[in-house]
Amino acid sequence: MKITHKLLFSSWLLLGVTVAPSQVLAGPFNSPGPFVNPVVDGVPLPPQVPGKEYSEDPDRNGNPSHTANPGQVIAWDGTGGTTNTSNFFGLWNPQSGTAAPDPFQVDALANKKDLLFYEVIEDEVTLVFSTGLPGGPRTDYDNYIFYERPNFKVLLPSPYKKIGVWATPAQINQVEPNNVEGLELWAPVKDATVPLEQRINSVLLQGPEVPVDDANRYSLFGDPLCSVFKSNGDCLFLKANIAGAITPLFPGLDITSAKIDLDGLMTWENDILFSLKPIDGNNDGIITDNDPSKDLDGGEIFVWRSTESSAKFLIHGGHVWDTVFNVKDTVEFWTGLRPGTENIDALEAVAVHTPEPSTFLSLLTLGSLGAASTLKRKLKSSKSD
Repeated sequence: MKITHKLLFSSWLLLGVTVAPSQVLAGPFNSPGPFVNPVVDGVPLPPQVPGKEYSEDPDRNGNPSHTANPGQVIAWDGTGGTTNTSNFFGLWNPQSGTAAPDPFQVDALANKKDLLFYEVIEDEVTLVFSTGLPGGPRTDYDNYIFYERPNFKVLLPSPYKKIGVWATPAQINQVEPNNVEGLELWAPVKDATVPLEQRINSVLLQGPEVPVDDANRYSLFGDPLCSVFKSNGDCLFLKANIAGAITPLFPGLDITSAKIDLDGLMTWENDILFSLKPIDGNNDGIITDNDPSKDLDGGEIFVWRSTESSAKFLIHGGHVWDTVFNVKDTVEFWTGLRPGTENIDALEAVAVHTPEPSTFLSLLTLGSLGAASTLKRKLKSSKSD
């Protein structure tokens, strides 16, 4: 489902749609709403985006217990309220008959048809991401979610931030999360008759929202042979698949399947957007940031389409998400918050950009012509009277 975002955005712009979500912090999941269409200018606040799920490290329950629970995914309402959704350890039933890995810690989340998937890789929608190292050690701002706007083609009003904080720890969970390892947004309206594996993202414009289990693609900490699993534990992408896809991007580096640990994830069937845990490419025992001749520092975001033999770097926000791009410096420049690592830990998308100048000018022209026509009719009627 690709969205004709410019046409829909124009409709919303002319209608002057506004939203005013509740900002009251809560413990239980309380679904504040109202919810927005993703085709809206700017960056919607977390309470305006339905179907929010995340995973922590280590995995734990949502409200009320917040206790450790391997494989557990948490629904969050954007004002601190949480509850449990799927537990992938409990759902483990692969056709291969293999036993569940130990330890079992969820490291990335996605839907089989992530809303805005193609729009984000075309640099048309706002990217959201977290930073952190899976398994620790904990670094500053692992429990924040940041956003990056796409590469706008028009001048935006002040104040304007290219990168900002999308969700604070208190908005994610009143009992602040240790970190945000996996992230899934835009769940469909809950329908118990649709099996988890068949649920796909959709837009909810009317509440009340109910917690929906729609994360049906995931990765585990350490990638035990497999990097991306289906909801029942069947393997979708092996570690060897991922290693083979990225190796051409790093000539001269030692990239083996044993070094692959997938962190962030979005999918559309067999097309994937992903990030990886840092890789010691020159086998010197250390990770050197921002130097692709030595290592992968974890700040890379890759796009791999099923029709292509190898992956490419994501181009978003007007720049390439490769090893050279400095995540820590860039986030600090725009937000004043400095991540402790280059490593991208969770990925998602929330909204589209402003119309291109021709589109915007067309809207203004149409509005001006309409107003002039109305005034002319009134003047003519007054003269006749």
